[in-house]
Amino acid sequence: MRILAALCFAVSVSACNGSTCNTVETQIGDVCEPAAIAANLQAVVDVRESCGSTCAQRPSCTAILLSGSLYLTLREDQCSETVQACIASPCNHNVVSCTIPALGVGDYPVVVSGGLGSVLHVREGGASGCHLPQLLADAGT
Repeated sequence: MRILAALCFAVSVSACNGSTCNTVETQIGDVCEPAAIAANLQAVVDVRESCGSTCAQRPSCTAILLSGSLYLTLREDQCSETVQACIASPCNHNVVSCTIPALGVGDYPVVVSGGLGSVLHVREGGASGCHLPQLLADAGT
């Protein structure tokens, strides 16, 4: 019983340092878009959040193919910390990798949180992914 209690305590402290946390969707500011990604293979593209909370954990990206469109979503844990340095800081523009499922040759509309949209081209011999450059302000995050 003590081990279970200790484990529960360790998990709650490590998640947000004792704060109450909620997983929320954060807006996407930019998506790395190669000319085409490789057909029938997973690809990894970088996604930059538009303005993430400095009090939040680093976001994670999900890519789901639904009805012929590729949906990209960023989610992060935002905690109820009230540290003044955290509240007064400007927003984060974290860059995270997003794994695109293997897709057949074709053109797929991309739907992202934050309203951006484009078309992902999937071709034989396409790229396995791409990276976004770091913003100068993000060099330390």
